[in-house]
Amino acid sequence: MQTMWSLYGLLTLIFLTAVIGYGALIVFIRHNPNKSSEAYIVRLALKIIGVEQPAWHTLAVSSSRDVSIPVDALWETWSRLENWKTWSNSHLSARWVGDGEWQVGARFEQTQWLGFPLGKRTTIETIGELNPGRKVRWCKNSGAVKSCHIWTFTVLPNRRVRVTNTEVFHGTAIGLLKPLVFWQWQRQFEKSLDNLVRQTRESL
Repeated sequence: MQTMWSLYGLLTLIFLTAVIGYGALIVFIRHNPNKSSEAYIVRLALKIIGVEQPAWHTLAVSSSRDVSIPVDALWETWSRLENWKTWSNSHLSARWVGDGEWQVGARFEQTQWLGFPLGKRTTIETIGELNPGRKVRWCKNSGAVKSCHIWTFTVLPNRRVRVTNTEVFHGTAIGLLKPLVFWQWQRQFEKSLDNLVRQTRESL
């Protein structure tokens, strides 16, 4: 009997340690951008969805690259919505809804593989801001989670281009899932941006 209670005690200790560790990850996971421009876009995206200060239930994923490729060429590759699946690590498909084209108010459907535990997910997004070749934004409030996705193509003084892909989420559900999804989503963003740059170079 004493051995059984010792086993229960050990299992309880392991469980409590796991719960406390998971809770600590929820609180302390932060996106630490390499560039001040990324940090600015994260703050901008949060402000758009009404979040002044990030909290435990805020998740930001962002990646950027400085490349020696004409901005028009990058935009040409990126703007072919139906081809997103050829370079985006998360996209299984993307298509316009209705008479879609790049304009404010246009809607598109995207099916993404978001990894464990969310799996495949299909959403409808609405373009909220568009500056062709420079910036695109879509944000929404699905009730449980607010989100905002921003792509920017910034021409630098040295004629290089900084491509930045940023998405922020805010809500209890995303806060609880943060330790499970943050690192895999960050890797997806990094790889997708590399693929976009590579595909653009190959098209030149």
